[in-house]
Amino acid sequence: MARAPLALTLALLIALPPCAPAARAQTYVRSKTDGGVPTRWYTKCVPVYLNAAGSATLPQASVERAIGASLDAWSAVGCADLSLLYEGLTSRGDVGYVTTPGVQNINQVVFEQVWRHDPSALALTTITMCQNTTTQCPAGTIVDADIEVNEDQYTFATNGAPSAIDLENTLTHEVGHLIGFDHAASASSTMFAAAPPGETGKRTLAPLDERGACDVYPASSCLACELGPLDLSASGVGLPRDAQCTSGGAGAGDGEVAAAGAGGGCAQRGAPSPISALLWAALLWAALIRAALIRAALIRAALIRAALIWAALLRARLGGARWGARGGRVCRAVQP
Repeated sequence: MARAPLALTLALLIALPPCAPAARAQTYVRSKTDGGVPTRWYTKCVPVYLNAAGSATLPQASVERAIGASLDAWSAVGCADLSLLYEGLTSRGDVGYVTTPGVQNINQVVFEQVWRHDPSALALTTITMCQNTTTQCPAGTIVDADIEVNEDQYTFATNGAPSAIDLENTLTHEVGHLIGFDHAASASSTMFAAAPPGETGKRTLAPLDERGACDVYPASSCLACELGPLDLSASGVGLPRDAQCTSGGAGAGDGEVAAAGAGGGCAQRGAPSPISALLWAALLWAALIRAALIRAALIRAALIRAALIWAALLRARLGGARWGARGGRVCRAVQP
């Protein structure tokens, strides 16, 4: 019997005085599986949609700008290799991991008019990740994430109005959950667990938030950009033939627990380096020139055949480079 991936919900709460968190080290915190493995995406491009019902009180254009700005706040970290992309509207209203055969999961923002969660939560993010490492999916791999906004009990604004909850402020926090971060103890952090009306400070990442993005999604990683939706049907899918993944990939930092097999990474067949392509071309021309200089017909014919084989291999590799530019497939499979 197949096991469903683990789902985790995290929320931003309305600030309620006079509670103040105890002083702790100012570090970012990773969301983890039941086994203590930190969560993360294994693709650098994560698409996010807005449910077409939108907000009951805010113009759609304002909502979309807030979503785009919240995604850009995390994508713009210079030392991180992460692209969070707003992909427009969707008619899908499901939240959480969908196991219906043939139905592909998408990450979306949904404005809830009837709130069924903690009433102190301004918004809530549900992430679904693989619980155990298999040949299909490393433990901690996020496969779906959805953000719910509590419009039932709170009034949101996009202009920083002091009496309302700032939408961009809220979404930037929730996007942090979407990419695998839990609440931080530092009140200056975007990932701090509470926000009063009118607050806009979480729109801008604190240094510890940026450090987290760089440690978990380093610019030196080998993550590919794959925008295709995940196939989360009951039958499940395996890793593509041209991609392999190992757990880990990002080293532990700031006292975190590294994923099992830390130090591993991704090995992807895709675009060859320019030097490799030039080397193949040089070998091809050398074979053709050598064939032209040799008078013996049989030897010349053999060298020409070898040159043609090299040409075919070079063409195939360059074809792979064009495919790779659109995005290699890395760790898109999930545990059924």
